[in-house]
Amino acid sequence: MDIDIYFRFIGPFVFLVFAGGFGFIHMVKTNYNALIFACSYVVGAVAFTLDVIFETSANVFIESAIALLYAITAALLTAGFHNYYRGKVPWYLLSVIVVIHIVIYSTLLVSGTPWIGSFSANFGCGIIFTIGLLAFRGQLRRNIDGFLFGIHLVSCLTCFLRPLIIAALADGPLTPANYNEALFAVSLHFIVATAAIVTAMVLLALLSMDQVENLRESSMTDELTRIPNRRGFYKKAEAMLAKKIKQPVNMIVSDIDHFKAVNDTHGHIVGDRVITAFGQLLAKAAKPNHLPGRVGGEEFALLVTGLSLYETIEFAEKLRRTFEALLPVEASPDLNCTASFGVAKIMPETPILTAYSLADKALYLAKASGRNRVCSELDVKISTMQEHARDTRDTSFTLDATSKRA
Repeated sequence: MDIDIYFRFIGPFVFLVFAGGFGFIHMVKTNYNALIFACSYVVGAVAFTLDVIFETSANVFIESAIALLYAITAALLTAGFHNYYRGKVPWYLLSVIVVIHIVIYSTLLVSGTPWIGSFSANFGCGIIFTIGLLAFRGQLRRNIDGFLFGIHLVSCLTCFLRPLIIAALADGPLTPANYNEALFAVSLHFIVATAAIVTAMVLLALLSMDQVENLRESSMTDELTRIPNRRGFYKKAEAMLAKKIKQPVNMIVSDIDHFKAVNDTHGHIVGDRVITAFGQLLAKAAKPNHLPGRVGGEEFALLVTGLSLYETIEFAEKLRRTFEALLPVEASPDLNCTASFGVAKIMPETPILTAYSLADKALYLAKASGRNRVCSELDVKISTMQEHARDTRDTSFTLDATSKRA
């Protein structure tokens, strides 16, 4: 092999490098999108290698096998796009198109028109790539998604235009001899390799960004309940309040009553079940504009938008009744857990910690009043006024008694 042949093997090598990158992402954390892309680039590397080795071959079986590998490469790449953006892969459609494509291609080769067969190989892959374009519908929310769509669109158009350009540049009628001349072979492999490499670079960046985002999200998610932990709740709550929501916003803080006794009597496994059940109750009851979170061991919070203070109190009361009736069967036959709730209204521009503190005072009052109940900031104000009145009466009584003794 001359140096030009060795140079062409750079393409398959780069394909394998990117396949290794996708495989590494999949190994770090199971990622089926990365696995599909890795398979696509492995098959592509094999196809590229065989194409270079058997570049001048006229064997119908070998040429058909190479075309099949290229088609599978395109189909897997398309499948990866659909799995990533749509969550569903049209495997049946892709399989049918690949089979039809190879049948037509092989038929043209047998008929003695190899260059037309090669044209059909490009068009077949172009059709498969076009199916990949459909995966991007309504999914171009980020700049990187739009860039990936643009690169894939160029790859798709190249499949259709490349054979026409080669035909236009040919010096005389196309034959098996002049089709394999350096100009055509090098341009063919260079364009295919460049498009595939740029696509792989963007895909690796996209999947890496997703991995980082997943790690960030995991750091803000409670492992037991799968709702935001304290850090995640505060961060997301601050982001929600920063949007200056025009609807009413309220904070619910809740605490499972006598939870230490649950752990001491029934064990930590049952305690974890209680925590999980309560967290799932909040997650299930929460609407899209609500934010649940586990902010402590047995303490939870729920940021509620779109409900008045009184409606939020009723909402918390419904949660209390549901939880009271929920656990005896699910956790332990002789276990009956309850929870206390505190509710406070969040005024515009109120810091999240201040809002939490107001609701926490209401929760403290609920627990001091006998637990298994809902108290609000209104109850706190009433309780404060009553205490103040008692203190005033006690002071007046003391002064009056002192005056009489004098």
